[in-house]
Amino acid sequence: MSDLTNAFKACAFQAGKVCSVPNGRLIREFGLGDFLENAVQDGDDAATIAVLALKFFCEDEDPQSVKCMVAVLAVGDFLNRHHARRKDAVSQQSLKDLVALLRQHADEQQLRDWIDSHFG
Repeated sequence: MSDLTNAFKACAFQAGKVCSVPNGRLIREFGLGDFLENAVQDGDDAATIAVLALKFFCEDEDPQSVKCMVAVLAVGDFLNRHHARRKDAVSQQSLKDLVALLRQHADEQQLRDWIDSHFG
C-alpha cells in the first residue's frame, strides 16, 4: 500500500469514529478493505483517490446514508491533509457542496472541479 492509500485509510478510520462506525464494519461491511486493495493504484494521486472513494462508497447510496457520510468526511479530511494548498480546517460548506453534487449523481469531472475549487 502506498503512503496515500494508508493516509486515506487513516482518514476513513477517523471519519468512522466520528460517525460511530467501528473499523471492522468499515473494512468488511462498507468495503474499505476491497477499495484499498482493488480500486486504488499505487501511483494514484490524492485527488484521484478521493474521486474513486466517492464513486465507490456513494454511487449507489443515499448521500445521507452512514456509508456515504463516512466517505464524505474521510474525503474532506484526506484532501485537506494531502492535496490542499492551505491547511485550513475543512469547511462545512465544502462538504455541503459535495453532498449536493452527490445528490445530482455528479460525474468524475464535476467531482474534480469540486476538489479544485475547495482544495486547489
